[in-house]
Amino acid sequence: MRSAIFILLFILFSGCESSSTEYVWNNDGGPDAQNNLTDGGSDASDADGDVVWNNDPPPLLAGTWAQKQILASTINYPMIGPVDTFHINYLRVEISQDGTNLIALEETCEIIIEADTEIQTTVIPEAFVQSMSMEPKPAFLEATPQGHRFVQPEYWQVQGVNLTDIPQEELPTEASDPRVFDQDEDGHPGLTVRMTGMLTGELYIISREWTHLTSGIASTEGFTGLVDWEGSQITLGASTEILNTTPESVTHADPSLSNFMYVPVETSMTCAEIIAQKAVLFPEQ
Repeated sequence: MRSAIFILLFILFSGCESSSTEYVWNNDGGPDAQNNLTDGGSDASDADGDVVWNNDPPPLLAGTWAQKQILASTINYPMIGPVDTFHINYLRVEISQDGTNLIALEETCEIIIEADTEIQTTVIPEAFVQSMSMEPKPAFLEATPQGHRFVQPEYWQVQGVNLTDIPQEELPTEASDPRVFDQDEDGHPGLTVRMTGMLTGELYIISREWTHLTSGIASTEGFTGLVDWEGSQITLGASTEILNTTPESVTHADPSLSNFMYVPVETSMTCAEIIAQKAVLFPEQ
């Protein structure tokens, strides 16, 4: 059983096609995978093995969605050692669409941290979640031989700190740095995270991360994919001295553990309703 341990690090997964591949259009009408006839389906290749692109229009994804996103990492905690950690985000997303170009406006509903140890629990306070701004993330639909896939290019985010050059600027290491601010307005620098168990107390942290999402075939009924990501976190202070450290953290060696799922929901569905229905929206595999 997993217990929650904190890591605020947020997800680049990219596919590439060989530039030497010969592409031909095939408008065949059946589901056959190898067919060079003239019909209307989504064949992957014709009879002589050439790649055949799907000629269907892109799916219409504009609307309201619920997203579950998991970022997997391994953290080396003091007194505990390496721990596989899973940062689970539940999001409400409004997608707008212009052809194959998309904007995914994300609202964070809940953050849960799980880990493969039972001796530690981390709680992300509601004030932490509520302080996170809505993020309009550019995305697009990319044609493949099987259909269109959802791609959200590398997107950088910071929490608890203002940076001029987000990808390149060094993160502050002191709470007195003027770039640091009290994002959750609780009187402490950056954002506050609570820990219980073997290590108990509060952490005051800032973070920076990028994520890159790539799905399988996207449809109006939903889609899943992988998240490529990296992140860094600085502990600016803590309620107890033993917590006042920045543990070493790396993305998990198994990239398949960092993934996402999009599920369509009613436009009227709120974050609170998504959280109340998350077990139905995102059944365990």
